[in-house]
Amino acid sequence: MLLVPIIITAAVLAVILSNNNSAELLKSKPAHSVMSHWYLSNGRRFDTLKNDVTEPISISAETEGSTDGKCLVIKSENLEITLFAKGKTIYKSADRGRRLRGRRITVIPLSDVKKGATVTLRLSPAEKSVGKILSPIYFTTNNDFLLTLFSREKSTAFAILILSFAVILLAESAAKRKSTAPLYIIGEVLIIQLLLLCKSDLAQLFISSSLARLVIANMSLWLLPLPPVLFAFMFVKIK
Repeated sequence: MLLVPIIITAAVLAVILSNNNSAELLKSKPAHSVMSHWYLSNGRRFDTLKNDVTEPISISAETEGSTDGKCLVIKSENLEITLFAKGKTIYKSADRGRRLRGRRITVIPLSDVKKGATVTLRLSPAEKSVGKILSPIYFTTNNDFLLTLFSREKSTAFAILILSFAVILLAESAAKRKSTAPLYIIGEVLIIQLLLLCKSDLAQLFISSSLARLVIANMSLWLLPLPPVLFAFMFVKIK
């Protein structure tokens, strides 16, 4: 039982200390190139990182090199994204309205886009929200994106793994002692795991809806104090 607080503390600290790399989605990876030259329909340059999206806009850029096996990777918040090439719709966000709220990573395959073709992004903010692009728009392969994502989020994955180990230890303790006390700690650990997952980019691999991830993360925050309070009340009743 003494190992459990150490395990939980180590897991949470590992995630906190790893968050200094969160400014860029795909950092220091030569396989990724950044598409930074986007232009509005009037020919003016549009900086995707500095400009919020308060109304629907269209921006265009030319693809660099071969598009075989390539994709665009866009990390955004409160945005509906549609991609066109030569008037053809290549991709359109499945969610609409309020369901677009929250952060998401959009991966758009470019297999139907010819080499050097100009692509157009249609960006529309979610209902009653301001849309943002949170990282550079990357031109990469799906495999490279996934490998880099897992590498970037390895601290979170490791934290969730060792917290699972803590749950196993607590469950064994509860079974041996026939006590409900470890169950409250198990509940706290499970809430922490859920919160860590929903706050990371890994969550999209399991929960596709950005609104659902946002709701679950907020619910986890609200529930976080509950198990310790119930745990404390149990000892008050015993005394």
